[in-house]
This record gives sequence, structure tokens and C-alpha cells, in this order.
Amino acid sequence: MDLPIQLVRRNDGMESFKVTLDRIEENIAVLLVRDEEKIKINIPIILLPSGSKEGDILDIAIIKDIARYRCCKKKSFSTA
Repeated sequence: MDLPIQLVRRNDGMESFKVTLDRIEENIAVLLVRDEEKIKINIPIILLPSGSKEGDILDIAIIKDIARYRCCKKKSFSTA
């Protein structure tokens, strides 16, 4: 499935994508992935940068923690 998400290579080498903070409902931030804004992501507002408000454009990066994965994988195998 092709998603209309444009990943951007950041200066630190990570890939990220842009979202718009569409609205806040109770303690949930509703983010719309730019550019088409058809994909919605709901996250707790505590995860937003301080001072974020409706209409702000945010940069999101999701990083796979390979080191922690390997560490946890070893532990789960050694206790089995």
C-alpha cells in the first residue's frame, strides 16, 4: 500500500515527516500528516512540544531502537 507520506532526511541522518496539529480533543492531539492531510494520528498531548497549539506544523521521527531490541531479545531467549 502506497501512502502519501513524504519522508525527509534530516541533518542528523534520521528520516521524519511533517504533521499539522489539527485540534485538541480532551487530552488527545489530532495530527494530520501533510501534504494531503488524509492520514490522522492521535497522540496524548503530553507528547507534544511545550507550547504547541492548533495549526502548528510539527516534525515527527520514529526511530527503531535496534540496540534495545537486541538486548531484550537476548534476555527473552535466555529466560525461556
